[in-house]
Amino acid sequence: MKNRRKLIFITLATLLLLATSGALYYFLALRPAVPANEDTGTKTGSPIFPSTGGARATTTRGTTGDGAGVRERASGHIFEVPFGKGGSRRLSNKTIPRVYEAYFAGKSRDSVILRYLRADGETIETFVGKIKPSASAQNEGEVVGSFLPRNISDLDVSPSGTALFYLLPQEGGGSSGVTALPDGTRRTEVWTSPLRELLPSYVSDEQIALASKAANGADGILYLLNSKTALSTILLGPLPGLTALVSPNRAWIIYAVAEGGFLTTAVRDVKKGRDDTLSVRTLPEKCVWSRRDGEIAFCAVPSFFTGGTYPDDWYQGVVSFEDELWKIDAESGRAQRLAGISDEAGVLLDAVRLSLSPDESHLLFINKRDGTLWAYRVAN
Repeated sequence: MKNRRKLIFITLATLLLLATSGALYYFLALRPAVPANEDTGTKTGSPIFPSTGGARATTTRGTTGDGAGVRERASGHIFEVPFGKGGSRRLSNKTIPRVYEAYFAGKSRDSVILRYLRADGETIETFVGKIKPSASAQNEGEVVGSFLPRNISDLDVSPSGTALFYLLPQEGGGSSGVTALPDGTRRTEVWTSPLRELLPSYVSDEQIALASKAANGADGILYLLNSKTALSTILLGPLPGLTALVSPNRAWIIYAVAEGGFLTTAVRDVKKGRDDTLSVRTLPEKCVWSRRDGEIAFCAVPSFFTGGTYPDDWYQGVVSFEDELWKIDAESGRAQRLAGISDEAGVLLDAVRLSLSPDESHLLFINKRDGTLWAYRVAN
């Protein structure tokens, strides 16, 4: 019998969602509570924002407060969709097309960070701005801001939304890491490295994980940077094909190593320096840590692996997965299957960008196959 928890399909094919620390994910997942024994069907819900065709959705991180913040990719306009009320309200009509990464930031989530390619197809622009509401509720506000340096390779926003960290390639090789306020001011260089291919991810408001981009057989390293002291330590590596996800309490790391035709997923106990190989194989990019139970993670696990070179083939879209949902207990090393989400949905789901609602009752993710957004009820 299929799992009776609620699986929700949210059609956002034309939108760029703004989601930070799972907060927007939580609001997108708000639906009437479903009793544990009630069969709701395999695919329920309706679009929270009308689909009009065009580019697929991408989720990032942020929230507007009492509504879902949405950026329409075709026009670049920002909307707020009130939860449970239907309809939408346009907050800004500033046109910035071709935005493929976006974030809400600031304590009240009234700042936006937009990243897009210029017409030459090579230059990366990063715009930071603030949504200034109109004096009249009937009129649209405007986004006012400025640009960060061009060709920032990657960026992340702190869990509280009060800071950002970005990596900027240096002339002659290497990269520098810079912290700033959400409006781009008070920039401070806190990191330099001979490496350019790094991926930043805030673990807490002060701690930032920096991982070398994974490639099969290539040694990778995971660093932990303290943005206040500018001191860094190596958490893992060098390990072949390393990709990793650090828990918010920094006690655990889910990581995968890949070399040749082999991919292994394991958990590192940071304090004890102990590694436990998991009984399931997946990539940390398909996992999210609980903030309530520090040793618990939820992972989308491929039901099978075809022949290929991992993680490269998956990154490049050569192969796609058909996922199940599993709960990982890092302390015991146990893995519990929660649902065959692809079977329940009747759609092949290759889950990425996983996030938990603040009360951790819902898990949200993007289907890498088509960019659609899904919510799954993980708690009664």
